[in-house]
Amino acid sequence: MHTCPALLLSCMDWRLHPRLEELVRARVGGLIDVVTIPGAVQSLLDAGQPAVRDYVLHSIDISVRLHGIQRVALVNHTDCGAYGGRQAFASDPAELARHQADLRAARQLVGSRFPGIAVELLLATLHEVGGGWQVRLDEVD
Repeated sequence: MHTCPALLLSCMDWRLHPRLEELVRARVGGLIDVVTIPGAVQSLLDAGQPAVRDYVLHSIDISVRLHGIQRVALVNHTDCGAYGGRQAFASDPAELARHQADLRAARQLVGSRFPGIAVELLLATLHEVGGGWQVRLDEVD
C-alpha cells in the first residue's frame, strides 16, 4: 500500500493551484492525495446532485482504504464561480459566512461517513497582485 497522510479536497479553479497544494503539504508535513471538483464543498453538500456528492465521498473512501490517510483538508475559496463569484454576495463578510457555514456542514458529513479521520477546514482567499494570484489560507473552526 502506498501511504500519505492526507487528502485535499478543493475547487478546480486554476488560480488556487499549485500554491494551495504547496500550503496544504506544508501543513500536513508531506504527500497528499488531491481531489479537485468545481465548487468542492458546495458539490459535496448539493443534495440536488447526488452523483457528484457520491463521487467526492467515493474519492475520499479510496484514499482512506488505499493510502491510509488520517486527515481530510476541505478547502473553499473566495470568488468561487460555483457560488456565483464575489458578486453573488451582498458583502465580503456575507461571502465568508457562507463559505464557513458550508465548510462546517461538510465537516459533519465527512466526519459521520469516515469516523476517525480528522477533518480540517480551510478558506483560501484570492487576491490579484500584479497580474497573478496570491492565495492566503486560513483555518475555519
